[in-house]
Amino acid sequence: MRRITLGLLTMLLLFGGLLWVWLVDTPDGLTIDQARIRLVPGGGPQAGYFILHNNTRESLHLQAANSEVFGSVMLHQSRIQNGQSQMDALDAGVLVAARRSIEFMPGGMHLMLMRSNHTLEIGDSVPITLELAGSDNQIQFITHNFIVVPLAP
Repeated sequence: MRRITLGLLTMLLLFGGLLWVWLVDTPDGLTIDQARIRLVPGGGPQAGYFILHNNTRESLHLQAANSEVFGSVMLHQSRIQNGQSQMDALDAGVLVAARRSIEFMPGGMHLMLMRSNHTLEIGDSVPITLELAGSDNQIQFITHNFIVVPLAP
């Protein structure tokens, strides 16, 4: 009997711990990794890449991005259609599920950065702000410094 009680108690503690991990948000609810801008020579449009981690228990909707350095920042998606590279604006934004991450990477989703107000150089740090909304339509902003890197991978 004692063995059954001890086993049951262990299972309850384990389940309770897992439930607590799921219900409690991490201190850093939203985090960004590998934030970079690949420098395209000539001052034309640039592309921004990053990984956004949603460490909260709520799905969030990435709606927009902006930067004082660029006149326009748009969410875009690259794709191949009939052997040709195509790019579409993600006007509806991107869902970031609870406790999941999304990656903006070459050949996929990216930030289209247009009309820079000054010449960028490798190593520059550019603040970009992401705008997200939760199910309650509360807007959250997260600003992160994106590092300018060479175009080559």
